[in-house]
Amino acid sequence: VYLVTFNAILVAGWAQVLYTLVKSTGPCQKGDADDAIPDWMPVGHGNLCIWKTPNAIGEVFNLLMIWQIFSLLEVVHAAIGLVGAKVMTTLLQVTSRIVVVWAVMYVIPDSALVTMRNPFWVMSMAWSVTEVIRYSWYAVKEATGFAPLPLTWCRYTFFYVLYPCGVYGEICLQHAASLAYGGGVTTPKVVAYKWTIRMFILMYLPFFPMLYLHMITQRKKTLNPPKPRPAKKERGLVFPAEFKDEKTGKRSTSLAGAAIIAAALRGADETELAAAAERSGKKWRFGYLKHYTKMVYASCKSPESALAIAKAGSEYMHNQFGYVAADGTESTFAEYMKKAGKKTGMHVGVIKGKADSVPGSWRVPYPGGKSEATLEGAELDALLDSWADYGTVEPDCAQAIKDVVHNKEWMDLRGHTFVLIGAGSAMGPFPKLMELGATVVAIDIPGQWGERPAAMWKRMIEVAEASPGKLVFPLSKPQAECGEGDSLYRECGCNLTESPADILNWLLLPAVSGARKERITIGNYTYLDGDLHVLLSLCADAIIKGLIDAKGPAVTVAFLCTPTDLHVISEDAYKAAQANASPFRIGWPVEMLLKALMGLKQNVLKPGKADDGSKIYLVDGIAVAQGPNYALAKRLQHWRAMLAFEAGCTVSSSIAPSTATASVVSNVTFKWAYGGMPYFKPYYIFNQETTNAVMAALLVHDVRNSAGAKNPANRKEFGITNPLSLFKFESCHGGVWRAGYTVDSVGGPSVIIHFLGGPALIVPVIYAAMAAFCYFLQSDAVMQSELVTDMKIAFLSN
Repeated sequence: VYLVTFNAILVAGWAQVLYTLVKSTGPCQKGDADDAIPDWMPVGHGNLCIWKTPNAIGEVFNLLMIWQIFSLLEVVHAAIGLVGAKVMTTLLQVTSRIVVVWAVMYVIPDSALVTMRNPFWVMSMAWSVTEVIRYSWYAVKEATGFAPLPLTWCRYTFFYVLYPCGVYGEICLQHAASLAYGGGVTTPKVVAYKWTIRMFILMYLPFFPMLYLHMITQRKKTLNPPKPRPAKKERGLVFPAEFKDEKTGKRSTSLAGAAIIAAALRGADETELAAAAERSGKKWRFGYLKHYTKMVYASCKSPESALAIAKAGSEYMHNQFGYVAADGTESTFAEYMKKAGKKTGMHVGVIKGKADSVPGSWRVPYPGGKSEATLEGAELDALLDSWADYGTVEPDCAQAIKDVVHNKEWMDLRGHTFVLIGAGSAMGPFPKLMELGATVVAIDIPGQWGERPAAMWKRMIEVAEASPGKLVFPLSKPQAECGEGDSLYRECGCNLTESPADILNWLLLPAVSGARKERITIGNYTYLDGDLHVLLSLCADAIIKGLIDAKGPAVTVAFLCTPTDLHVISEDAYKAAQANASPFRIGWPVEMLLKALMGLKQNVLKPGKADDGSKIYLVDGIAVAQGPNYALAKRLQHWRAMLAFEAGCTVSSSIAPSTATASVVSNVTFKWAYGGMPYFKPYYIFNQETTNAVMAALLVHDVRNSAGAKNPANRKEFGITNPLSLFKFESCHGGVWRAGYTVDSVGGPSVIIHFLGGPALIVPVIYAAMAAFCYFLQSDAVMQSELVTDMKIAFLSN
């Protein structure tokens, strides 16, 4: 009711402005001033005169002062969520008008306003027509639920002419004000006003095209919406039915994401934080970070809080997500897993490698070195030391890799079984494990899905055949019936989101995972965009949980944790991040410029405080643009790692670095950002081959080293009281933890740095530009300019 009333009042108000303008406009008569005839107008052509009614200019101005003030409420409406408009876009649209009415027309002499009566008429006409249409559209839609097509067409079409006309009038009036203010007397106040208004005019250059293009985009979305794709039949794991829109059939991932974090917080009796998370569901896409941050701080309070949050969050997902069977019936995911039984319709495929021995040394491809090389031995040690010294990896990460490099026994993985969910992933350890003679149980998409999945299975099988290891994989029919080559590749694989219970039962077969007490490592390396990442992670989580339930501590759990998350870090890393944001560096002025223009944000978070008074140091590595679904999928992996560690399982959960994989750098924005990011010490972008070799070494270290931090038997030795601390060990974060600025805030500046010569040239380029600018400032062109003259007169005379 409030919005209908508000919009109706504004329709009446702006209609009054429009009526006053129309009433004062008519055919020219003898005696009308020549300059009152806008010859350039598409109507009239010299025969249409304006401001024919006495005092019309003053009447319109008084009305504008009244009704334009109401527009400030639109910013408030957007800020409090009463309407769906973006706050910044609304503020930009409103600000220019407020400035014109109150900072220009209100303060300049009446004579100046009369002189600029043509632009004033054009601007007022554009404003009033626009607002009558716009507020009518809002009022009708709020009252009835929809807006008539003719009114919608007018709203999203008239702006093509009205918007430029309004801007034309605004700029003319502002320019007139900058000349007329002060009545020819030059004082500091007059000079400040004049040049402030002129700077404001310059702001139209970037903002007018941006807003104009925004309106064009909105017009396309509204008048020519893309045809909806045929609804895909739901099958397998789905988001909770509780958040399903009955009209569209879509399940809200935002509301579900907020509810999951709320449920996790309630597990630790954080009811107020939980309620706040739930209330933000509709704004979850860009508001999720603060709730994740509060959840991590709540987990810092005690080991019990951390585990309660992990348990409640993961259980909520298992119990509330749905599973749609082939016949269309839906149950909860937990019910589906429980009722699935122990049978499997999948068969076991086996490929044994033909190589006789494993490599005698650990080799790391390193194209970033002085030459395109593969490093090993002393050269590799030197590289690892340089990474640790620079801050690209943690010191214990470098040491863990060295421990593997110098232990040939650890590098022989014959007799060790690794289950890789998402085995074909570019970031996974599959090639290295096969090279070291491991038995790899590969779970990935069916080869029947097309050429690319079949090619992936072909690649993995060929790698296995050339290795000393063994590949075990699911088949849709007995291997003897599959033949070889393409006919075999098509039968490989399984559907993770439709058959997780079937996959678990297959995995528990003795031919796949061995005897009950036989040790086995299982890792999740899946990834897809958006909500599918959450579904994949939850299915993998169910399989990992089921394997732990069946085999207990004989299971080692592995994840590739992302650096773009909220992590517990060491005090040393915390202090390094502070130091890397300090002003005592040659490039500090460059960073201050970028901070002022683009909002560089300091990386250091306030330490979490445990109930026993100890501090837990944190880093904000989340990149908000990656979205809440990505954060949720990774948080679920954190929760499972913590719960598995508490259950006695070794957990290999090392942080992997930002990596320039082919899929990532295919996005040119990411490619540009990666090109400039290394400027911010100690960010470093790894290439895929290097990451594969390094992260595989950390996995081998955690599996083979019973005295390491990832084994829960050693938690006291490593001071792991809160399971959140598990993630601070052996981190290969690529500099995210020790950088002075958050990874989320350096993206835009990194693109600029890339185009200004890259990390090596940006500082000399900026300093050269500053020197050139200083030289220009003392030139005759500047010293004799109007601005300098005004300042001399204003300030030297006082």
